[in-house]
Amino acid sequence: MNQEHQHQQQQDEYYESIDLHIRWNEGQDLIIKASPFDSIFDIKEKIRQTASQAQNKHVRLIRNGRILEENRRLSDYGVGKLIRDTNSKQKVPPPPPVYIHCSVSDYIPPPRSSKPTAKSSFTSNSTSTNNVS
Repeated sequence: MNQEHQHQQQQDEYYESIDLHIRWNEGQDLIIKASPFDSIFDIKEKIRQTASQAQNKHVRLIRNGRILEENRRLSDYGVGKLIRDTNSKQKVPPPPPVYIHCSVSDYIPPPRSSKPTAKSSFTSNSTSTNNVS
């Protein structure tokens, strides 16, 4: 019960929804409404569904110089955190816009669950190339 109470207090510290301004290298920002508790994976899926340039592409999201990891939530990066003056009785201000850079490429990385084999295949390729000469 104590953990549940702490979880409720933590939820009270975040806005219900925020506007994410997805920045591209070129073109206009894409604005997506999101919850601070959405996963980065879910945000990437929203981007792919909304932006034609991101469909069937590898999407990397970057904020404050950090690549956002798919298995984490926006709130893990402090996105959407409500900053409230405890001594003030003023209404809660609207959430500020959140800017996230989006990098899109054709490269699709291998799943994380598989073991990296690039090094061993590179070695065997270079060996076979040497044998051909």
